[in-house]
Order: sequence, then structure tokens, then C-alpha cells
Amino acid sequence: MKNIKIAVADDHKYLRVHVSEILTSLGYSVILQAANGEELIDGITELKVLPDLCIIDINMPIMDGFRTTREVKKRWPAIKILAYSITTEKRIIDEILHSGADDFINKDIDPKILNLTIKNLFNPKLQKATNNPV
Repeated sequence: MKNIKIAVADDHKYLRVHVSEILTSLGYSVILQAANGEELIDGITELKVLPDLCIIDINMPIMDGFRTTREVKKRWPAIKILAYSITTEKRIIDEILHSGADDFINKDIDPKILNLTIKNLFNPKLQKATNNPV
């Protein structure tokens, strides 16, 4: 599998940095960190190479995860989106998936499951065999 380039958007700096460190330790390249959706969109626009995946928090100021997901998919439909949040409300999870997210994970996910979830997004055969129920 190619080296997957990832952008992370979360308004909580500690979580954003922590998730980025986990991703790096798993062998992914974190090429952008953003504190909100607007910062993510602006950052992607300035990159020479697009991320393969954006991990986007649902609840952020300025531009939330719903709007951010719709805008990323509109501008760069090939970028995969993994939404994440502390919520477990089915209504919110359904809404983010309807907004265009390719999958959803909870923020307290085990790094091994995070890794598997990312691999599933880029390997459809693997996804059919091990997809996380949402």
C-alpha cells in the first residue's frame, strides 16, 4: 500500500497533535494539521500534493465537520474523509456520513482499529471483510 498522506482537522490542539503522532507512528504521513474546517480548506488549497485522507472532527468552530466534509468532497472528490467525534448519537453519525464522509470513528478508538479503518478505506476487498459497523 502506498504511503498515505493525511490531513487532520480538530479544534483541540492536544487531540490534533496526539492523533498526528499516532498516525506517524503507524507509518502515515501527516501533511497538514488544522484547527477548523476553514483552516483545513485553506491549507489543502496551498499544498502542492493533496492528502489522500482527511480526518475531520465534527464539532469545530468557524467551519464544522459537516460543512467541511461537504466542501472537501465538492472541491476534491477523490480525497477520502474519516469523520471522528466523541459522539455516539446515531443521528449525528448518519448526518456526517450523509454529508460525504467515507467512514466514522469515535475519538477514543484504539490505534490498531484506527489503522485498520484507514486501511479499509483504501482497500475495498479488505473493507468488505472487516468493515466497522457504524
